[in-house]
Amino acid sequence: MRVAVIDIGSNSIRLLVAHYNSEKDVENVVPFYRELITTRLGRGVAINNIIDELSCKNTVMAVKAFISRAHDFGCDIILSIATSAVREALNGPDFLQLLKKKTGLDVNIISGQEEAELSFLGARAGLRIAGLTLVMDIGGNSTELSLGDDSQVIRSISVPVGAVRLTQRYYKSGIPTDAEFEKAKNTIRKEFYDFGLFFAKLSSSRRVEIIGVGGTLTTLAAIKLGIWDYDPEIIHGLYLSSSDIEDIY
Repeated sequence: MRVAVIDIGSNSIRLLVAHYNSEKDVENVVPFYRELITTRLGRGVAINNIIDELSCKNTVMAVKAFISRAHDFGCDIILSIATSAVREALNGPDFLQLLKKKTGLDVNIISGQEEAELSFLGARAGLRIAGLTLVMDIGGNSTELSLGDDSQVIRSISVPVGAVRLTQRYYKSGIPTDAEFEKAKNTIRKEFYDFGLFFAKLSSSRRVEIIGVGGTLTTLAAIKLGIWDYDPEIIHGLYLSSSDIEDIY
């Protein structure tokens, strides 16, 4: 069976097409096509909780293109989820109604908790990592952290901190000033403070594997490698040390 999944994120819309051979065994999900279109759906949401007209139009066009691509691949099922921008926007229901009218697609809005847990399951399965793991998914309007092991998710959070949200809220003039940068950092510290204390205590006695998911992390990897065009075959599974990130920062 071929399945297509369309992820309607706050910054980008993603398509994944895969062979799906079992209802229970995630290792039998074999991806063979990926595509990404940046529409910045969360741009207006970060300012006034409204999906703006241009972002809405671009997202509908992207979803139409992905549905066409899925049909070209002969997909038996097309699934779609929406995350932070749509679940927070005051006109989120109107956007989904328009999307349904234009494309016929039913979209499932997932909660921040579901988003965190799905990122955890997908990242661990994709890299086949066992043991205590922290999965960090930095999105456009939110960031999800999930800490768990082979048997369960121990703790997970979804916080309103993301690349688009911080840019729209604090960086008013392109390159951020020192004052704008400090305001953004203070927001980040506040949102992650409690989870940080919990993680520091747990990781002091146990080794933790950290997996990064999303455009921010893949961009850091691309900067490290000195490449301009995103290539998942090169980026996927790349190791980033703390010194790598500090050098870029």
